[in-house]
Amino acid sequence: MMNADIQKAFQFSNPFQFNHVQVLKSGAVIDESGPCVVMATPSMLQSGLSRELFEAWCESPNNTVIIADFAVQGTLARDILSSPQHVLSRTGVKLPLRCKVESISFSAHADYDQTRLFLDELQPPNVVLVHGEVNEMMRLRGALERTAWEKGWKRALHTPKTDSSIYIPFQPKHVAHVRGRLAVQPAKPGQALRGVLVQQAGLDQILHPDDLSTFTELTAGKVIHRQAVAINKPFQDIRLALEVMFEGIEGSGHLPVKTAQPAGTVSPSSSRSCGSSLDSGASEMVKPQVVPEESEQAVRVGDVVTVWYRPGNTALGYESHVVLEWAGGSKGDVVADAVLAVLLQTAGQPPAAAQAEDALRKAVAVGDGSAATEAEMQLAGALLAQQFGPADVNTTTGQIHLEVDGVGVLVEWVAGKVVSGNSGLQSRVERVLRRIEEALRPCALNFED
Repeated sequence: MMNADIQKAFQFSNPFQFNHVQVLKSGAVIDESGPCVVMATPSMLQSGLSRELFEAWCESPNNTVIIADFAVQGTLARDILSSPQHVLSRTGVKLPLRCKVESISFSAHADYDQTRLFLDELQPPNVVLVHGEVNEMMRLRGALERTAWEKGWKRALHTPKTDSSIYIPFQPKHVAHVRGRLAVQPAKPGQALRGVLVQQAGLDQILHPDDLSTFTELTAGKVIHRQAVAINKPFQDIRLALEVMFEGIEGSGHLPVKTAQPAGTVSPSSSRSCGSSLDSGASEMVKPQVVPEESEQAVRVGDVVTVWYRPGNTALGYESHVVLEWAGGSKGDVVADAVLAVLLQTAGQPPAAAQAEDALRKAVAVGDGSAATEAEMQLAGALLAQQFGPADVNTTTGQIHLEVDGVGVLVEWVAGKVVSGNSGLQSRVERVLRRIEEALRPCALNFED
């Protein structure tokens, strides 16, 4: 970076074009007819142009060598500071040292006083000393340890060797500003604070979700989850199971089962399809669609999960099922999982699967292989229907037909083959079919003497 004066000078000429300063590539071009000053590297005089000039000029008392950097132990620069009578050249020739040797500290390294004052100001619990001679570093370490002990500071000094590692445990601190309604009551030390951490333009803020639009350009959203579950039990059994499980539970709050809106008024979704929807409003409620089904009933669990019951309608082509609806979040997800477990336990095994399983057991008992294969197909069809909807089982052709969202699936039971125009759906059916086959086949038990 250049200051304003240097930048203005460039408008007229190059301020770095010096009339009396030249860049030299070797010492051979130096004019020895008059005095001069040469700034050469490396500063330790171990090789390069600085070593070449030193060996050429060190025998004359008219010359002077100025060491302007820290001289490391074991280098020629460090050796000549002790004013020896002779030095060895790179070729091993002994040269008399008659030139003057001076040391002027232009180095950016801090001395002991500067280092101590810097550490006293910061008071770090850990200090790592590197880039220095071992003896000097150990002396500095001892002095810093004594200073910390005298002032009662907890300080650990480390002097690792090259290529070695040290372990310093620490707990990072994060500073954030609490604003809005969360700042009405000052937080006490150790008190948990629940909110949204917003990092914006170098400022970290903890806000209540309802304050996002006030202090930021963000808007709180709400994810509404819906999941449909086929169930062949009446609504009374479903409500009873939920009341037995959730009535009087303590934890994140009392979770009673309440009757939802009157039947035939509104419903979360006319299609009753599984999935999620996003409400972008911070405080807007999701407005369900009107459903003319007067027989539709619902209960609400813990003011978190709504369970809608819809009896089967053969005219419209759907079976009895329930739809769970809840707002995404830690509390809603936990309660929804528990409600789903209760519903699945209440539903039990579908009647078609129970009948097929009983037929299979009887066929195996009498050794009727053909009847057993037909019963297996009926059982597989009932289980596939639980996953993908109505299944058409044709025991004559050995095929099971499914239709999912208008896409047909053909299952050839004997060959164990699945055919569909949708590769993703085909993979899903193949996985389910493989599990059904594994469940139907008896386990092989091998006993060793």
